[in-house]
Amino acid sequence: MEPIEKIKLLRNWREALRKLNLERFEEVYVFGSVVSDKITGASDIDLILVIKRGEDRNKALIGFFDEVESKLGEKASYLFDVKVIYEDEKELPPYKFFLRDAVRVK
Repeated sequence: MEPIEKIKLLRNWREALRKLNLERFEEVYVFGSVVSDKITGASDIDLILVIKRGEDRNKALIGFFDEVESKLGEKASYLFDVKVIYEDEKELPPYKFFLRDAVRVK
C-alpha cells in the first residue's frame, strides 16, 4: 500500500469500518492515534473487539481479517492492530487503559 493510500485510509477509519459487518461482535472500540488525530507514518487502526465468553477468540479474529481483506483489500489488513477480548475483561489492564479514551463504534 502506497503511503498516501495508507494515510487516507487511516484518516477515514470511520468510513472503512462502516464497510465491515461488525454486528457479530458485542462491542467494538477504536483507540490510539487515529482517534486522537495524531496519525503518523507508523500509525495503525487499533481495535478492541468484544465477544461473549465462550466464543472462540481466534475464530473471531480470523473472521474479522477475512472480511477486511475481502472488503478493503488485502493490504488493508496490515493497518489493523486488533485485540479480541471477552466482555468481562474490559476492566482488566491493559484493556481498561486502552478503553479510557476509545471511541465505541458498535
